Amino acid sequence: MIYTTNKTYAKVWKITNKGKYADVQISTSRKNKDGKRVYSNWFVSFVGDAFKHLSDIGEGDNIIIEKMGITNEG
Repeated sequence: MIYTTNKTYAKVWKITNKGKYADVQISTSRKNKDGKRVYSNWFVSFVGDAFKHLSDIGEGDNIIIEKMGITNEG
């Protein structure tokens, strides 16, 4: 598992509310060595406090992720 508190800017594309959590499709970008943007798409789960704040977020919104954990556990 990786845990980070670095701010990450993302765009929300799709939200699927599952009751106690939500599956969310987001995208992020960064600049490569040549200064061109490289885009990544992510399928993430919003749980706990993130899920509580999801009612303030809509599809198409830009968000700032202040802390997150990343894992490939099922």
